[in-house]
Amino acid sequence: MKKILIMLVVLLSANLISADTLMGQVSDSDSGEAITGVSVYIKNSNKGIITDKDGKFTITSLEPGEYNVIFQRLDYKILEQVINFPDDRILNIRMLKKPTEIEGMKVSSTVAVERETPVTFTNMSDDMIDEANFGQDIPMLMNELPNVFSYADAGSPMGYSNMKIRGFDQKRIGVMINGIPLNDPEDHNVYWVNMPDFAESISNVQFQRGVGSSIYGISTFGGSLNMQTNTTKAEYGSEVFGNYGSYNTIKSGFKTTRNIKDYFKLNLRLSRIISDGYRDNSATEQWAYFTGLSRIGARSITELNFYGGKEITHAAWYASYEADLEENHQHNPITYDNEIDDFSQPHLELHHSFMINKNMSTKNSLFYIKGNGFYEQYKFDRDLWEYGLVDSSDTIEADLIRQKKVEKNQYGWVGNLDWSHYLGNLTIGSYISIFDSEHWGEVKEVIGSDTLDIDFAKGHEYYNYIGEKQYYTFYANELFQPMQNLNLMANLYYQIINFQFQQNESGNFTGEYLNSYKVEYNFFNPRFGVNYNFNEAMNVYANISFAHREPTDDELFDTWDGPDDLGVAPLFAEADTIVVGDQIDHIEWSDPYVRDEKLIDYEIGFGYDTGSWKVKTNLFWMDFQDEIVGYGGVNDEGSPIRGNADETIHRGVELEIETELLADLKWSGSFSYNDNYFEKFIMKDWDENWNVIDVDYSGKKIGGFPEIIANSKLAYRWNDLFTSLQVQHVGKQYLDNAENEDRIVEAYQLLNLNISYEFAEFLYLADLSLNLKVNNILDKEYETSGYYDAWEGANYYFPGAGRNIIAGIRVEF
Repeated sequence: MKKILIMLVVLLSANLISADTLMGQVSDSDSGEAITGVSVYIKNSNKGIITDKDGKFTITSLEPGEYNVIFQRLDYKILEQVINFPDDRILNIRMLKKPTEIEGMKVSSTVAVERETPVTFTNMSDDMIDEANFGQDIPMLMNELPNVFSYADAGSPMGYSNMKIRGFDQKRIGVMINGIPLNDPEDHNVYWVNMPDFAESISNVQFQRGVGSSIYGISTFGGSLNMQTNTTKAEYGSEVFGNYGSYNTIKSGFKTTRNIKDYFKLNLRLSRIISDGYRDNSATEQWAYFTGLSRIGARSITELNFYGGKEITHAAWYASYEADLEENHQHNPITYDNEIDDFSQPHLELHHSFMINKNMSTKNSLFYIKGNGFYEQYKFDRDLWEYGLVDSSDTIEADLIRQKKVEKNQYGWVGNLDWSHYLGNLTIGSYISIFDSEHWGEVKEVIGSDTLDIDFAKGHEYYNYIGEKQYYTFYANELFQPMQNLNLMANLYYQIINFQFQQNESGNFTGEYLNSYKVEYNFFNPRFGVNYNFNEAMNVYANISFAHREPTDDELFDTWDGPDDLGVAPLFAEADTIVVGDQIDHIEWSDPYVRDEKLIDYEIGFGYDTGSWKVKTNLFWMDFQDEIVGYGGVNDEGSPIRGNADETIHRGVELEIETELLADLKWSGSFSYNDNYFEKFIMKDWDENWNVIDVDYSGKKIGGFPEIIANSKLAYRWNDLFTSLQVQHVGKQYLDNAENEDRIVEAYQLLNLNISYEFAEFLYLADLSLNLKVNNILDKEYETSGYYDAWEGANYYFPGAGRNIIAGIRVEF
């Protein structure tokens, strides 16, 4: 009936249009749905247009005669129709999907499926990303998802940002782009500031909570975040966009998607973000780019992606003393104007998926990630011996400006074979990564060097070390369906990790001050799960998973030391002095004090989906052994050092609800309760007389994560108007592990508003959309995170931004 009415409107409109105008509508031959983004053009002419969101098109200024009209979209068969104009003035075009065998083939094996895969996850669609995105870092975009806690060092959502889930920090959350791991191999972190405006180029997000199975990425603890870019996105056209808001935040950019001949699609984006930041002296300037070229063949998909960005960010990575924030809530303890982080990180990916037959397919990905940059600091009263400027310690001190530099290279391959067999699906795969890095420090300036008895030249190098790391991972995943409503999962995962570290001669790093080590880890992480569908609406699932995590490069040094500190040894029990000739060449270390972490994750969940109501809830119990902590062990002399907590527990409940209250009014919400505590942990510490003492934290709550996180959002859509009102609650956090009520980040609630309006075919030229985002409408003063300084006996906090507004415009051609 709807189609008939549309055609009647088109026919009645025929008498109202000019006699030189060709018009019509394009729809799918199977579903009858209108197809947007179809290129309609007259062969051998410059006349053409793109179908709108209703599949309609209009071509004007045609002379009477015979024409060949071409209809083209990447995922449909090209259609050429001969018309006699003006007799054929109104066209009703039906296009066929390309008869390829790749329909249904998994473009990425990293996606879990509702009511099939027995894991806990939440999806974020393209529309949800577009509605929420105004240029913020990815963690700030994720903070509406269940049990995700995000905050930014600068207070505002651009710059250095952090993400936690279930009490696990970013080191223990796996992040993937198109199935390729993003976590830094050395320190396991993700530096989101190096991926500016990345949300403009992603089409969907899946955040899996709990241990990450190998089929969803490398083994992780808190969760796995998988982002898919929109290289093969069907719609094409061009967009120009811009935002302006509080703290002189400006975002501008351009992106376009174009067909090249029949099978190729080109996706380009360039954008720039600048912001002064909420905190003092926390400005950021970021440039971003994305280039994607894809080809969809009869049995294959090939994608070539090149993306990345460059950022220059003023440091705000230290929390502020509580009293300073009371005087100035935008306080930043870093006052040196040029304390900046300057870094670029380009990514190159090549993906190829091939359909061997209707039951078997392969996917192979090659990638290269390059990191290059530095950060600059002003340091007071430094011992110049540590910087290789004098021969003896404690002789000359001076203020200086230093730069710590790094260059990183990561090469890798991710491959899998997917086989749909009788009653199941088997995936086997591998991940191989080869990583190398060089770290070095340079002294840019010694204040008053001309008055000191030193030989100094700008750019003097005072430390240099290299790291090499290899990952070899193999896995097999079976999803077995013995009956229609029952799915069983078995995942076997084996990983070999090799890490080599070597300090090179530089400054006063020589002989006995040079250290090296080699470590190897072998992990077996099985996972088993079951999903049962009671009916079309209800399902229940459960799984048990095992995971390991090796210590990072900095975790193999003591809490306040690092490989750039002269005279500091790594945390190893055995030392072998290497002598060349009659001189000590370096020290080789073995048998690390710090052990790898181990986790057993138990999950059970329930889902209910009727269309108008969607409810998901789950319980989790995570038994965490040998968690790496600041003072968890002792060395051979009995002194406290970085070590492992015997056993910690992360447990809780998570709830998601979504419902349609009225035809255009939706409500969604989430609630998470976390109970994270030390089951058994006796920390070694010093008393006021520097005697080693035992501090029993067994039964104490783990600091740094809220007990309760909740979100509630009311969204209203009427024609081209969209608006949403969100309430976000973040519960109390302890600043340390003593469970002291004087050392907390107080709970806070934020009210946020989002409004957008779309003008279709504005002035008959383009689609125009306007949007407005108001964060913290009630202008609440709050802190997001922090820590307790035991030496000073003081609380330190990262402040959150007050009321802030950002407005945007987007023009689509």
